Amino acid sequence: FGSAAARPKRCYHSGHMHIKHEAHAMEAGHACNRTFDIKNGSHCKQCQPGRIQAPYVVIPFYERDLCKLIYTLNSIAKFDRHHNFGNLILMWVSHHHMSDYAGRIAHAIHKVARTRHVRVLDYSHRLNHESVDGWQAQEAVKLKIARLIPTEFYIVLDTKNTFGRLITKKMFFTECNQGIRQGRTQIWGLPAWHVDAYKASASLLGIPVPSGGHWPTSISPVVMHTKTVLSLLDHLGENSLKICAGRLCWGFENKATEFCLYHLWAHHQANFHCIHAVNANPHMYEDWNRIVLWRYDYLPDRLGTLAHAAEAPRMPITFGAEANALIHLAPWQKRQAAIHMQNLYRRAGLYHKPKTERNLQTFVRCAIVGSLYYENVTKSGAKKLTNETHDVVDDLDSPPAKLFFSLVPAAIFATLALSACAAARRTNGWRGWLRGAAGGPRGVVASGVEHEDSVLLAC
Repeated sequence: FGSAAARPKRCYHSGHMHIKHEAHAMEAGHACNRTFDIKNGSHCKQCQPGRIQAPYVVIPFYERDLCKLIYTLNSIAKFDRHHNFGNLILMWVSHHHMSDYAGRIAHAIHKVARTRHVRVLDYSHRLNHESVDGWQAQEAVKLKIARLIPTEFYIVLDTKNTFGRLITKKMFFTECNQGIRQGRTQIWGLPAWHVDAYKASASLLGIPVPSGGHWPTSISPVVMHTKTVLSLLDHLGENSLKICAGRLCWGFENKATEFCLYHLWAHHQANFHCIHAVNANPHMYEDWNRIVLWRYDYLPDRLGTLAHAAEAPRMPITFGAEANALIHLAPWQKRQAAIHMQNLYRRAGLYHKPKTERNLQTFVRCAIVGSLYYENVTKSGAKKLTNETHDVVDDLDSPPAKLFFSLVPAAIFATLALSACAAARRTNGWRGWLRGAAGGPRGVVASGVEHEDSVLLAC
């Protein structure tokens, strides 16, 4: 994987990019149908997949995701150089018609459509007709889309899953072409919200909650086996193209999630070890490789992880922020998180604007708050969004936040200087230290200082 010969030239589009607009869809780019073969000498079971096609990638989004979607799609175009991802399906899940944002969406897909086929599906008419909440619809379509997937597997991403380094096959598949399920711990060892999601999902499926094994939290990216998703939908009575025709949305209302449903159902199948492999390596799983700022995160841990990732030699696999993730933080914490997140986008080569206060605020509106392209909303929605945006952006510019970041360097310098002076005094006395530093007789002081007393005064 990765040789020049492995790159399907037919996937790339040069020249004018034509975007085809239909009633409830948009299309652009050339189809990319790369295959994964099993290498000679691999010790694979007979039931495990042989040759498979590169997985489709599906991403649900709505108007508040539009700006960060550009970064995520551009990261796929930049880092999937060897087409370990196949074609791309974007799902517009909003009560507003996709045509209201057609220009913004066309701008978002323009670069990635030069590397693969991109299809955008509009679910707004179904959402409005069925009166389904937007978050329930987003969870449902991640499963329902399986009926349109021609490949053996597909990968579910969210707009906050921006890639930070080269995408390789082994991030998502074994050498035997099994989809990798990242494992963390037993279900009962996961955060409480995820434990509740697994319990509700198991209840909906009518199966017991497993007591052992390594299980992931209910977050993306997730590798899904297409036929297994279809059998899950059949089990739940979801046999139509409607967003929710059976028990799916009822389950979501009672804390079940799309990913917990899939993980439990796939694990319950007799062929689980044929189609999936569990990766329990803690270094590949979460904090350092998948950075997401959640709205209700435990702040000290997450800010520490974010700060480490922003300065670490190796970029995380994916990173991003939930919409309005900074809303509950103190002003200095909002500013700190925003700067670290901006540095991640900059280091990934996806953000190139100068480090100015105005650019930081615009970046927050785009990649964190999710308000930069949020247009054509109701008056109440616009008022709520404006208040949320000001709560975050105004705090970035607040005097306490600016004072904090201006005083930190001065405080560090003063602490180091005073420590050095105190250590010197304890060791040799002031004048002995000055003569030693100068390397000469009494009265000759280094660094252009003419009198010892002036240095004493500085200390």
